[in-house]
Amino acid sequence: SARFATWFILHNLRPGDIVVLHDSGRGGHNAHWGERTAEVLNRLLPALQQRGYRPVTLSELLPEAPRVED
Repeated sequence: SARFATWFILHNLRPGDIVVLHDSGRGGHNAHWGERTAEVLNRLLPALQQRGYRPVTLSELLPEAPRVED
């Protein structure tokens, strides 16, 4: 559930961690694709900001990482 996922992340997160969310149902199929992730983010982001965390993109986090061109 979104409630459990939020609780789990908040109780295990440490500075420098990267949170990755995957949203799928049994067998990788879900008619409500993205809804659980959206609910987790709606709960998680305000709680993280209250703790002093701020979301960043991977390119902000790793500015020196080589870029892959098409």
